[in-house]
Amino acid sequence: MTAGSLPTAWSDLPRELRDAVLARLLARRLRDGAGADEPALMPTDRNAPVPVSLEQAFILRQQTRYGGRVAWTIAAPPIVFDDVDVDAVRRAVAALARRHDVLHMTIREENGRLVQRLDPDAPAPLELTTLPLMAAVTGAEGWVRRRYETMLAQPFDAVTGPLWRAELISRGGRGVLLLCFCSLVADGETLHLIDAELRALYAAERGGAASEPPRPALDYADYAAAQDRLLRGARFGSALAWWHERLAGGPPGAWADGREGIGPARLYEQEIGAGTGRALDAFAAARRTTPHVVLLAEFAAFLRELDGTDDVWVASATTSRHLAGTQSMIGTFARLLPLRLREPAAGDALDGVGATLLEALDQEPVPHVLLQEMLEAAHPAAASPFRYIFNHRQVGEKSDKGGEGDVSFRHGPRHAEAHREEHVLLMVLQSGERRELHWYLRTDRFGPADAQRLLTGFLAALRRRIGMPPAAAGEAG
Repeated sequence: MTAGSLPTAWSDLPRELRDAVLARLLARRLRDGAGADEPALMPTDRNAPVPVSLEQAFILRQQTRYGGRVAWTIAAPPIVFDDVDVDAVRRAVAALARRHDVLHMTIREENGRLVQRLDPDAPAPLELTTLPLMAAVTGAEGWVRRRYETMLAQPFDAVTGPLWRAELISRGGRGVLLLCFCSLVADGETLHLIDAELRALYAAERGGAASEPPRPALDYADYAAAQDRLLRGARFGSALAWWHERLAGGPPGAWADGREGIGPARLYEQEIGAGTGRALDAFAAARRTTPHVVLLAEFAAFLRELDGTDDVWVASATTSRHLAGTQSMIGTFARLLPLRLREPAAGDALDGVGATLLEALDQEPVPHVLLQEMLEAAHPAAASPFRYIFNHRQVGEKSDKGGEGDVSFRHGPRHAEAHREEHVLLMVLQSGERRELHWYLRTDRFGPADAQRLLTGFLAALRRRIGMPPAAAGEAG
């Protein structure tokens, strides 16, 4: 792997961690010389069967394993128009669907193999709705929210499609575009790319088709085809051997606790305000590490206490946008790195967590469906290695909402309730100094009182770690 081949999407990592990974890779390249040439994306024949990507294969495998009950709907932030041109929105959404493979894709089985079926002429799944007059008078926001929740509750079918939905709700000059996607076609970074492209296409449609952004030369089908070439060329063999050694013994035996592999989950939320955020950044800088590592170490300590073991497994969420041409591609690139974070016999846990994370990021990127298969083959009776997931993403450089104080606990929206394999998913969404913490907890293990106790304890422990005083009563949510 060369210094130019980075095993995660930069936009999904805090800047400090990006710099640390880049410095490590550059140092290794200077020491050892350039590695093997990276595979290049090239246009694939879309008239021939195109295999699904390995990220899509994992999602489909989980759906099959659990009878279609796994959560795979992703809610996108609404797009608000102050002076909406309904026809321009319709043309922009149609153009978006034509421009990207995954937005006119369905999946079928062919000769025992899952393949993408691409139909750029398929109609865009846009519904045009006029906000009822009574709703406009009594409260448009509540009516739109209920409409959005109805959209999110509708299932996706990979065979029949479509695998995303859009609805423009308008009245007079105001409009809001609601969007949601199946995880087969989008991830967190894709939502930002779609938002930016839709706004550009809308502006082009209002100003004339000549100003439409150029179409991408390479798209998701080309990425999936490149992955298929890597798989057939046994490219992942040495990397899998490295992971096999690091994960020897398999997930903790206590995880085989008789619980069903999938269960209902609820969303709970916290906020790390700007004041604590600045203290977190300063603490990380003083320790010559990153806020990402500090939060991951605190999450590991949380799990160590939760399970009563020093052998903590955490799946760190990254993406596979390491190949040139994928950084601006619409599609799903989500991957999981199963990190083994043992409590050190001596020294600071921060150093061990940071070293483990960088060592894993420094390896050839391996799709986690292959890691899952490797572990299941070696330990067929073991639980899933993805019981606990940590996901830290940048969602903006600055935040125009929230304040200095923290919010220790609040219930999340009900539409976020869904069935999940993981028992705990902590998603950190960072905007400047502020972080929103979204906790998805399995309800067959954690009740609301448990959730409040655990989340409040996590934030208190984090504040102690970074030298902050206990939260004032007014800061609790």
